[in-house]
Amino acid sequence: MSSKTELFDEAIANHDARIASAGLDIWMGGEPTFTDRMSFAAEWNSGACGDEKYQRATIFAAAWAKQELGSALLRTLGRQYPDEDVPRWSFGVYSSRQGQALWQGPADPIAGGATSNEAQLIVFRDALASHFGGRTLTVDAAMPERIVVGTSELDPRQVPALARPPWDLQEIPDSGPVDELAEQGVLMFACGLDGEHLCLCMPAFASVQAFRDALRTIELAAHTAGVTGLILGGYPPPVDETICWTTVTPDPGVLEINTAPHATLADYARDTRRVHEVACATGLQSQRLYYNGDIVDSGGGGQLTFGGPSPARSPFFSHPQLLPRLVTYFNRHPSLSYWLGLDAVGGSSQAPRPDEGARETFEEMGVALDSLRKHLDLSPETLWGSLAPHLTDRFGNSHRCEINIEKLYNPGLPMRGKLGLVEFRALRMARSPERAIATALLLRSLLGYLATTDYDHPLIDWGAELHDRFALPFYLQEDFSQVLAELAAGGFAMHEAVEAELLDDSDCLIGSAQLDGMELRVRRAREFWPLLGDLSQERGTHRLVDPSTARIEVQLSTSGESSLSPADSAPCWTLSVDGHSAAMRKVDLGDGRVCHVLGVRYRAFVPNLCLHPLVPAHGPLVLRLQHRDSEETTQLSLFDWAPDGVAYDGLPRSSEEARQRRVARFVMEPCQSHSPLPPAPARSLSAHAIDTRRF
Repeated sequence: MSSKTELFDEAIANHDARIASAGLDIWMGGEPTFTDRMSFAAEWNSGACGDEKYQRATIFAAAWAKQELGSALLRTLGRQYPDEDVPRWSFGVYSSRQGQALWQGPADPIAGGATSNEAQLIVFRDALASHFGGRTLTVDAAMPERIVVGTSELDPRQVPALARPPWDLQEIPDSGPVDELAEQGVLMFACGLDGEHLCLCMPAFASVQAFRDALRTIELAAHTAGVTGLILGGYPPPVDETICWTTVTPDPGVLEINTAPHATLADYARDTRRVHEVACATGLQSQRLYYNGDIVDSGGGGQLTFGGPSPARSPFFSHPQLLPRLVTYFNRHPSLSYWLGLDAVGGSSQAPRPDEGARETFEEMGVALDSLRKHLDLSPETLWGSLAPHLTDRFGNSHRCEINIEKLYNPGLPMRGKLGLVEFRALRMARSPERAIATALLLRSLLGYLATTDYDHPLIDWGAELHDRFALPFYLQEDFSQVLAELAAGGFAMHEAVEAELLDDSDCLIGSAQLDGMELRVRRAREFWPLLGDLSQERGTHRLVDPSTARIEVQLSTSGESSLSPADSAPCWTLSVDGHSAAMRKVDLGDGRVCHVLGVRYRAFVPNLCLHPLVPAHGPLVLRLQHRDSEETTQLSLFDWAPDGVAYDGLPRSSEEARQRRVARFVMEPCQSHSPLPPAPARSLSAHAIDTRRF
C-alpha cells in the first residue's frame, strides 16, 4: 500500500466519521467515463456505439461480474436519444448488499456460460412455465417462445402485447418503455436463441422482491433443463438500498460506467479504485493525450450523484434548505463550476451554470430562492417545482445543467423521475482514483456543511467577470481555497493530501521559469466556446461549437531567490503581447507579497465551420518581458504545435511523453530591447485579459 493511499484512507475514515457524527445520511454514486485514447475510430471520438466499444463493454462487464460473487449479469434496455432509431445497449451487474447471493444460475456467455440448442430451449421454456405456474405460446417475432404468468388470453390477436418484439429492437415512445402487461398484473417472459446462446427477456417487475423471486425461479428452471449458459435481458430491474449495481453503457466517444450509490465514502472509494483497475485492464483510459502534448479528460465527464438510501430519505428532503443553499453556494463560488469542470464550459456547454442563461431567468431564480428560505418545511413537490424551471440550459433542457435535479422529484420523467437525487454534471473525468475520491469527498463535505449551517446569502451577479476573471487558474484557485477554508471553519476540514490533490494544476501548466528572482508561470486557462447556428429546435445529442479560441494565463510572482522586496519586484517588469504593451493586473497576496496576472486570448486554429472566418489562426504567441534596469528582453514563444512544424510521430504514448511535447512548445530566449511598444487597442482589453483576435 502506497503512502498516498494510506493518507487517503485516513482522510476517508475521518470524513465518514464526521458525516456520521452530524447525523447525516448522504449516499453517493459516480459516472466515470473511459476511452481508447489511441483509437481514431468514430466510436472513441464522437460516436456513441460501435463494435469495438461493445466488445470492450463485454470484457469490462464480465470482469466486474467475476469480482462480484453471486451477482447477476443483465443485458437490459438502454437509453434512446432523439436522433437514434433504437435504444443503446446496456450491461448491468447486480448483487445483494445483504450478503447472500442474488444469482446462482448459469453464467452469461461473456462470463463463461455455455452454448445451448433448440431442444434445450424448449425444455427450459416448459420448466420455466412449470416453476412459475404459467402457460406457454410461440409467436412470430424475435424471442418467439413466450411464458405468460397471470390471467391473460393467450391469443396474440386478442392481446397484441403477447407478440411484441423485445424493446431493444424497437423505438421507445416518449412516454418511456411501458410494460402494459405487467401493469395489468401479467408477467411475460420471452426466450429464444441468439446464435447458439439461450436468451431470456424479462418483464418489468413491480418490486425488488419480485425481481429477486423471479431470479430464484429462473435458476430452478435452468437447473431442471440442464442449461449452463444464459443471457438475461429485458427491462432494467427495480433497485433499492438492498441492491448494488454497476452498469456499462455507451456514450459519444466513451464507455460510461454507472455505479450504485454508496452509504459511505469508503465504499465509494473501494469501487472507484476497482473501476479504474478494470478499465485499465480492458485497455481504456481516463484521459486523452493530444498530439501536441495537451492533456484533457476522456471526453465524457465524471458526474457524481448524491441522494439517500431511498427517495423518501434523501438528504435533500430531510433537509429541505440544503438544495437552495447549494444553488446559492455554487453561484457565489465559480471555482466549483470551473476548476474541476469540463474543458467545454460556459453557457453553450453540456452543464452550464444557471447564471449563464437568460438574464430574466437568473433574476427569477433569486426570487425563488428568497421564497424558499422563508419556509422551513418544504415538500418534495414544492422544492422541485420551485427550482426546476431555473436549473436548465438556455433552451429549457433540465438534463443539461451543472446541478441537475431532473431525478429529484420530477413527475414528467418515467420510472426515474422521483428518486431524490441531485447530479453534479459539470465535473471532468478524474484522471485517477485519488482525484475522483477527493472530488467526492469535497462535494459530500459541502453537502454536510450546508445541511448543518444556516447559510443565508444573496446571489452574486458576476456579469462579465464570471467569464473574464474566473477563466484564469489563479482566481479559480484563490476562490477554491476560500471554499476549503469555509468548510474547515464549519467542521469539514480537508486532509492535506486531499487538498493537494484538488489543487494540483499540473495538467494545465504549460511552462515556468525563473527571471531574476521572479517566477513566471504560464497555464492553460478556461475558454467559453460559443454555439454555432440556431439550435433552439435541437433534438440530437451533439452540439456544434466553435472551439478555435484558446486562453492562457501569464503569472509573474516573487520567488524565494529575489533580492528585492516583494512589493518592488513585479512592477520592475513590463509585458508585451505580439508587439503591444499590456498591463498585468496586480493582486495583493498579503504579507507584502504580490503577483501580476493577465489572461491572453488568441485563435488557435480555423475550423471548417466557425465564427469570424476573416480572423486567421495565430502562431506562435509571442510574449516579451523586460526588466526596467536591463536592456535585455526575455522573449517567450508559445507554440500550439511543434516549433519546427514537423508532424508528430503519433500520439503520445505516456503522460511523460506528453509533458515533453508541451515543454518543447514553450520556447524562451533572450533578445535585445526595442523602442517603446504601442499599447494594445482598447477594444482588445477587458479587466483581466487581452484578446489578440482584435489586434
